[in-house]
Amino acid sequence: MKHILILLSLLILTSPLVAQETGVLYFKKVNGKFGWFENGNDKKDWKYIGEIKNGKPNGIGVLSSTFGKYSGELKNGMQHGQGTYTYKSGRKRVGEFRKGKPWNVKSYDKNGKIETEWVKGIKLKKVAQETGVLYFKKVNGKYGWFKNGDDKKDWIYVGEIKNGKPNGTGVLSSTSGKYSGELKNGMKHGQGTYTYKSGRKRVGEFRKGKPWNVNNYDKNGKIEAAWIKGIKLKWVKGIKLKKEEAPLEEKGHTENKSYKIEPVSAELLRKTDITFISATNQVSHEIGLLAQSCGSTVIDDSSVYRLETNVPLVVPEINVDDLYNHQGIISIPN
Repeated sequence: MKHILILLSLLILTSPLVAQETGVLYFKKVNGKFGWFENGNDKKDWKYIGEIKNGKPNGIGVLSSTFGKYSGELKNGMQHGQGTYTYKSGRKRVGEFRKGKPWNVKSYDKNGKIETEWVKGIKLKKVAQETGVLYFKKVNGKYGWFKNGDDKKDWIYVGEIKNGKPNGTGVLSSTSGKYSGELKNGMKHGQGTYTYKSGRKRVGEFRKGKPWNVNNYDKNGKIEAAWIKGIKLKWVKGIKLKKEEAPLEEKGHTENKSYKIEPVSAELLRKTDITFISATNQVSHEIGLLAQSCGSTVIDDSSVYRLETNVPLVVPEINVDDLYNHQGIISIPN
Protein backbone atom coordinates (compact mmCIF):
# COMPACT_ATOMS: atom_id res chain seq x y z
CA MET A 1 0.00 0.00 0.00
CA LYS A 2 1.48 3.33 -1.01
CA HIS A 3 1.34 6.46 1.12
CA ILE A 4 0.99 10.19 0.90
CA LEU A 5 4.05 11.98 2.21
CA ILE A 6 3.67 15.46 3.68
CA LEU A 7 6.88 17.45 4.24
CA LEU A 8 6.77 20.57 6.39
CA SER A 9 9.81 22.80 6.86
CA LEU A 10 9.68 24.48 10.30
CA LEU A 11 12.11 27.06 11.67
CA ILE A 12 12.38 25.19 14.97
CA LEU A 13 13.80 22.10 13.28
CA THR A 14 17.57 21.96 13.58
CA SER A 15 18.22 18.40 12.42
CA PRO A 16 18.51 17.75 8.65
CA LEU A 17 15.28 16.83 6.87
CA VAL A 18 16.81 14.30 4.49
CA ALA A 19 18.48 11.10 5.66
CA GLN A 20 20.82 11.16 2.63
CA GLU A 21 22.25 14.30 1.05
CA THR A 22 20.55 15.34 -2.17
CA GLY A 23 21.51 18.03 -4.63
CA VAL A 24 23.02 18.90 -8.00
CA LEU A 25 26.44 17.90 -9.37
CA TYR A 26 28.25 18.42 -12.68
CA PHE A 27 30.70 16.01 -14.36
CA LYS A 28 33.38 17.95 -16.22
CA LYS A 29 37.09 18.22 -16.97
CA VAL A 30 39.19 20.49 -14.73
CA ASN A 31 43.00 20.70 -14.92
CA GLY A 32 43.09 17.75 -17.27
CA LYS A 33 41.01 15.46 -15.06
CA PHE A 34 37.32 14.56 -15.08
CA GLY A 35 35.40 14.75 -11.82
CA TRP A 36 32.21 15.79 -10.02
CA PHE A 37 31.73 19.44 -9.08
CA GLU A 38 28.97 21.56 -7.51
CA ASN A 39 29.08 24.12 -10.33
CA GLY A 40 29.02 23.65 -14.08
CA ASN A 41 27.50 24.44 -17.46
CA ASP A 42 23.99 23.04 -18.03
CA LYS A 43 24.48 23.07 -21.81
CA LYS A 44 27.97 21.56 -21.88
CA ASP A 45 28.55 19.28 -18.86
CA TRP A 46 26.82 16.17 -17.58
CA LYS A 47 24.31 17.30 -14.92
CA TYR A 48 23.15 15.09 -12.03
CA ILE A 49 20.15 15.68 -9.72
CA GLY A 50 19.55 13.22 -6.90
CA GLU A 51 21.12 11.46 -3.92
CA ILE A 52 24.77 12.22 -3.14
CA LYS A 53 27.40 10.60 -0.93
CA ASN A 54 31.11 11.47 -0.66
CA GLY A 55 30.69 14.15 -3.31
CA LYS A 56 29.45 11.73 -5.97
CA PRO A 57 26.08 10.45 -7.21
CA ASN A 58 25.06 7.59 -4.91
CA GLY A 59 21.47 6.37 -4.84
CA ILE A 60 18.53 7.42 -7.01
CA GLY A 61 18.83 10.30 -9.45
CA VAL A 62 18.71 11.70 -12.97
CA LEU A 63 21.86 12.19 -15.07
CA SER A 64 21.44 14.38 -18.17
CA SER A 65 23.55 15.58 -21.09
CA THR A 66 23.07 16.85 -24.63
CA PHE A 67 22.98 13.19 -25.77
CA GLY A 68 20.20 11.96 -23.50
CA LYS A 69 19.12 11.20 -19.95
CA TYR A 70 19.67 8.36 -17.46
CA SER A 71 17.09 7.85 -14.69
CA GLY A 72 17.75 5.27 -12.00
CA GLU A 73 20.34 4.00 -9.53
CA LEU A 74 23.96 5.13 -9.34
CA LYS A 75 26.98 4.20 -7.22
CA ASN A 76 30.24 6.14 -6.87
CA GLY A 77 29.25 8.40 -9.77
CA MET A 78 28.42 5.60 -12.21
CA GLN A 79 25.20 3.96 -13.41
CA HIS A 80 24.88 0.98 -11.09
CA GLY A 81 21.58 -0.84 -10.53
CA GLN A 82 18.24 -0.55 -12.29
CA GLY A 83 17.81 2.32 -14.71
CA THR A 84 16.75 3.63 -18.10
CA TYR A 85 18.93 5.60 -20.52
CA THR A 86 16.89 7.52 -23.09
CA TYR A 87 18.66 8.96 -26.13
CA LYS A 88 17.55 12.18 -27.84
CA SER A 89 16.54 10.04 -30.83
CA GLY A 90 14.04 8.11 -28.70
CA ARG A 91 16.14 4.93 -28.44
CA LYS A 92 16.41 3.41 -24.96
CA ARG A 93 18.57 1.12 -22.85
CA VAL A 94 16.56 -0.47 -20.04
CA GLY A 95 17.69 -2.83 -17.28
CA GLU A 96 20.55 -3.40 -14.84
CA PHE A 97 23.84 -1.52 -15.13
CA ARG A 98 27.09 -2.22 -13.28
CA LYS A 99 29.95 0.25 -12.91
CA GLY A 100 28.57 2.40 -15.71
CA LYS A 101 28.18 -0.43 -18.22
CA PRO A 102 25.19 -2.53 -19.36
CA TRP A 103 24.89 -5.78 -17.38
CA ASN A 104 21.41 -7.21 -17.98
CA VAL A 105 20.11 -4.63 -20.43
CA LYS A 106 17.94 -4.45 -23.54
CA SER A 107 18.34 -1.72 -26.14
CA TYR A 108 15.17 -0.56 -27.93
CA ASP A 109 14.73 1.53 -31.06
CA LYS A 110 12.36 4.52 -31.06
CA ASN A 111 9.45 2.21 -31.97
CA GLY A 112 10.04 -0.07 -28.98
CA LYS A 113 11.64 -2.94 -30.92
CA ILE A 114 14.64 -4.69 -29.33
CA GLU A 115 17.92 -3.87 -31.12
CA THR A 116 20.55 -5.34 -28.82
CA GLU A 117 20.79 -7.23 -25.54
CA TRP A 118 23.43 -7.65 -22.83
CA VAL A 119 23.37 -10.67 -20.49
CA LYS A 120 25.77 -10.59 -17.52
CA GLY A 121 27.76 -7.87 -19.26
CA ILE A 122 28.11 -9.77 -22.54
CA LYS A 123 26.67 -8.15 -25.65
CA LEU A 124 24.75 -10.77 -27.58
CA LYS A 125 24.96 -11.01 -31.32
CA LYS A 126 21.69 -9.90 -32.84
CA VAL A 127 20.13 -12.93 -34.47
CA ALA A 128 17.62 -12.31 -37.23
CA GLN A 129 14.26 -13.17 -35.67
CA GLU A 130 11.44 -14.55 -37.76
CA THR A 131 8.57 -12.10 -38.01
CA GLY A 132 5.10 -12.58 -39.37
CA VAL A 133 1.40 -13.03 -38.64
CA LEU A 134 -0.27 -15.73 -36.51
CA TYR A 135 -3.85 -16.45 -35.44
CA PHE A 136 -4.98 -17.92 -32.12
CA LYS A 137 -8.11 -20.04 -32.59
CA LYS A 138 -9.86 -23.29 -31.75
CA VAL A 139 -9.38 -26.24 -34.12
CA ASN A 140 -10.64 -29.78 -33.41
CA GLY A 141 -11.52 -28.79 -29.86
CA LYS A 142 -8.09 -27.34 -29.03
CA TYR A 143 -6.75 -23.79 -29.06
CA GLY A 144 -3.47 -23.07 -30.82
CA TRP A 145 -1.47 -20.77 -33.11
CA PHE A 146 -2.01 -20.97 -36.86
CA LYS A 147 -0.80 -19.11 -39.95
CA ASN A 148 -4.32 -18.58 -41.25
CA GLY A 149 -7.43 -17.27 -39.53
CA ASP A 150 -10.31 -14.82 -39.39
CA ASP A 151 -9.29 -11.19 -38.67
CA LYS A 152 -12.74 -10.41 -37.26
CA LYS A 153 -13.13 -13.51 -35.09
CA ASP A 154 -9.73 -14.80 -33.95
CA TRP A 155 -6.87 -13.28 -31.99
CA ILE A 156 -4.32 -11.96 -34.50
CA TYR A 157 -0.62 -11.51 -33.73
CA VAL A 158 1.90 -9.46 -35.71
CA GLY A 159 5.52 -9.57 -34.59
CA GLU A 160 8.48 -11.79 -33.75
CA ILE A 161 7.95 -15.55 -33.92
CA LYS A 162 9.87 -18.60 -32.68
CA ASN A 163 8.82 -22.27 -32.76
CA GLY A 164 5.51 -21.31 -34.35
CA LYS A 165 4.46 -19.06 -31.45
CA PRO A 166 4.74 -15.37 -30.56
CA ASN A 167 8.19 -14.91 -29.00
CA GLY A 168 9.70 -11.45 -28.69
CA THR A 169 8.08 -8.10 -29.37
CA GLY A 170 4.75 -7.78 -31.14
CA VAL A 171 1.11 -6.71 -31.19
CA LEU A 172 -1.74 -9.06 -30.23
CA SER A 173 -5.23 -7.87 -31.21
CA SER A 174 -8.84 -9.00 -30.87
CA THR A 175 -12.30 -7.46 -30.94
CA SER A 176 -11.94 -6.62 -27.22
CA GLY A 177 -8.62 -4.79 -27.35
CA LYS A 178 -4.92 -4.81 -28.19
CA TYR A 179 -1.70 -5.84 -26.39
CA SER A 180 1.62 -4.27 -27.43
CA GLY A 181 4.83 -5.52 -25.88
CA GLU A 182 6.85 -8.63 -25.08
CA LEU A 183 5.60 -12.21 -25.40
CA LYS A 184 7.05 -15.65 -24.66
CA ASN A 185 5.72 -19.01 -25.87
CA GLY A 186 2.52 -17.37 -27.10
CA MET A 187 1.75 -15.56 -23.83
CA LYS A 188 2.16 -11.99 -22.62
CA HIS A 189 5.48 -12.12 -20.78
CA GLY A 190 7.59 -9.04 -20.04
CA GLN A 191 6.84 -5.34 -20.39
CA GLY A 192 3.68 -4.41 -22.25
CA THR A 193 0.44 -2.44 -22.49
CA TYR A 194 -3.04 -3.88 -22.98
CA THR A 195 -5.52 -1.30 -24.30
CA TYR A 196 -9.24 -2.08 -24.15
CA LYS A 197 -11.72 -0.78 -26.73
CA SER A 198 -13.21 1.40 -23.96
CA GLY A 199 -9.87 3.22 -23.50
CA ARG A 200 -8.93 1.47 -20.25
CA LYS A 201 -5.34 0.20 -20.03
CA ARG A 202 -3.17 -2.32 -18.21
CA VAL A 203 0.46 -1.22 -18.15
CA GLY A 204 3.50 -2.95 -16.70
CA GLU A 205 5.10 -6.38 -16.40
CA PHE A 206 3.23 -9.57 -17.30
CA ARG A 207 4.27 -13.16 -16.59
CA LYS A 208 2.86 -16.21 -18.35
CA GLY A 209 -0.10 -14.21 -19.63
CA LYS A 210 -1.08 -12.74 -16.26
CA PRO A 211 -0.46 -9.34 -14.62
CA TRP A 212 2.65 -9.35 -12.40
CA ASN A 213 3.62 -5.75 -11.65
CA VAL A 214 0.81 -3.92 -13.44
CA ASN A 215 -1.33 -0.79 -13.03
CA ASN A 216 -4.87 -0.70 -14.41
CA TYR A 217 -5.99 2.76 -15.65
CA ASP A 218 -9.47 4.00 -16.55
CA LYS A 219 -10.03 5.93 -19.79
CA ASN A 220 -9.10 9.20 -18.01
CA GLY A 221 -5.73 7.85 -16.88
CA LYS A 222 -6.71 7.33 -13.23
CA ILE A 223 -5.47 4.15 -11.52
CA GLU A 224 -8.36 1.81 -10.70
CA ALA A 225 -6.49 -1.41 -9.84
CA ALA A 226 -2.94 -2.72 -9.38
CA TRP A 227 -1.00 -5.98 -9.15
CA ILE A 228 2.27 -6.40 -7.25
CA LYS A 229 4.15 -9.68 -7.77
CA GLY A 230 1.00 -11.21 -9.20
CA ILE A 231 -1.23 -10.22 -6.27
CA LYS A 232 -4.15 -7.91 -7.03
CA LEU A 233 -4.35 -5.13 -4.47
CA LYS A 234 -7.59 -3.99 -2.92
CA TRP A 235 -8.17 -0.49 -4.26
CA VAL A 236 -9.65 2.11 -1.95
CA LYS A 237 -10.89 5.31 -3.58
CA GLY A 238 -9.89 8.53 -1.86
CA ILE A 239 -6.89 9.45 0.28
CA LYS A 240 -6.44 8.65 3.96
CA LEU A 241 -3.61 9.21 6.42
CA LYS A 242 -2.65 6.09 8.34
CA LYS A 243 -2.25 6.56 12.09
CA GLU A 244 1.09 5.38 13.51
CA GLU A 245 1.80 4.81 17.19
CA ALA A 246 5.13 6.28 18.29
CA PRO A 247 6.69 8.04 21.32
CA LEU A 248 5.67 11.68 21.63
CA GLU A 249 9.10 12.98 20.64
CA GLU A 250 8.80 11.16 17.29
CA LYS A 251 5.46 12.80 16.47
CA GLY A 252 4.33 16.04 14.96
CA HIS A 253 1.02 17.39 16.18
CA THR A 254 -1.67 19.79 15.05
CA GLU A 255 -5.20 20.34 16.35
CA ASN A 256 -4.78 17.54 18.92
CA LYS A 257 -3.87 15.01 16.19
CA SER A 258 -0.46 13.34 16.09
CA TYR A 259 1.46 11.99 13.09
CA LYS A 260 4.66 10.00 12.90
CA ILE A 261 7.68 11.87 11.50
CA GLU A 262 10.08 9.86 9.32
CA PRO A 263 13.33 10.92 7.60
CA VAL A 264 12.98 11.32 3.84
CA SER A 265 14.82 8.79 1.69
CA ALA A 266 14.59 7.31 -1.79
CA GLU A 267 13.28 4.08 -0.25
CA LEU A 268 10.38 5.96 1.38
CA LEU A 269 9.67 8.00 -1.77
CA ARG A 270 9.47 4.88 -3.93
CA LYS A 271 6.54 3.77 -1.74
CA THR A 272 4.83 7.15 -2.01
CA ASP A 273 2.12 8.04 -4.55
CA ILE A 274 1.94 11.76 -3.73
CA THR A 275 4.61 13.90 -2.02
CA PHE A 276 3.31 17.22 -0.62
CA ILE A 277 6.10 19.73 0.12
CA SER A 278 5.69 22.97 2.05
CA ALA A 279 9.26 24.08 2.63
CA THR A 280 12.08 26.40 1.58
CA ASN A 281 12.97 26.71 -2.11
CA GLN A 282 16.16 24.69 -1.61
CA VAL A 283 14.37 21.82 0.14
CA SER A 284 11.52 21.90 -2.39
CA HIS A 285 13.93 21.74 -5.33
CA GLU A 286 16.06 18.89 -3.94
CA ILE A 287 13.24 16.71 -2.57
CA GLY A 288 10.88 17.49 -5.46
CA LEU A 289 13.27 16.26 -8.14
CA LEU A 290 14.25 13.22 -6.06
CA ALA A 291 10.60 12.30 -5.46
CA GLN A 292 9.80 12.72 -9.16
CA SER A 293 12.69 10.40 -10.14
CA CYS A 294 11.29 7.81 -7.68
CA GLY A 295 7.89 7.86 -9.42
CA SER A 296 5.99 10.02 -6.92
CA THR A 297 3.74 12.91 -7.97
CA VAL A 298 4.97 16.10 -6.27
CA ILE A 299 2.60 18.80 -5.00
CA ASP A 300 4.75 21.79 -4.08
CA ASP A 301 3.65 24.76 -1.95
CA SER A 302 6.83 26.84 -2.30
CA SER A 303 7.57 29.39 -5.03
CA VAL A 304 10.38 27.45 -6.70
CA TYR A 305 8.24 25.92 -9.48
CA ARG A 306 5.56 28.57 -9.96
CA LEU A 307 7.20 30.29 -12.92
CA GLU A 308 8.01 27.08 -14.83
CA THR A 309 5.66 26.70 -17.81
CA ASN A 310 5.76 22.89 -17.71
CA VAL A 311 4.58 22.75 -14.08
CA PRO A 312 0.80 23.28 -13.75
CA LEU A 313 -0.72 25.39 -10.99
CA VAL A 314 -3.43 23.39 -9.26
CA VAL A 315 -5.90 24.14 -6.49
CA PRO A 316 -6.51 20.66 -5.01
CA GLU A 317 -9.90 21.55 -3.51
CA ILE A 318 -11.18 22.37 -7.01
CA ASN A 319 -9.11 20.46 -9.55
CA VAL A 320 -8.43 17.14 -7.80
CA ASP A 321 -8.39 15.14 -11.06
CA ASP A 322 -5.16 16.87 -12.10
CA LEU A 323 -3.52 15.54 -8.95
CA TYR A 324 -4.39 11.98 -9.95
CA ASN A 325 -3.53 12.29 -13.64
CA HIS A 326 -0.37 14.44 -13.65
CA GLN A 327 2.82 12.35 -13.39
CA GLY A 328 5.34 14.92 -12.22
CA ILE A 329 5.48 18.14 -10.22
CA ILE A 330 2.42 20.26 -9.43
CA SER A 331 2.58 23.73 -7.86
CA ILE A 332 -0.12 25.14 -5.59
CA PRO A 333 -0.73 28.90 -5.87
CA ASN A 334 -1.20 31.02 -2.74
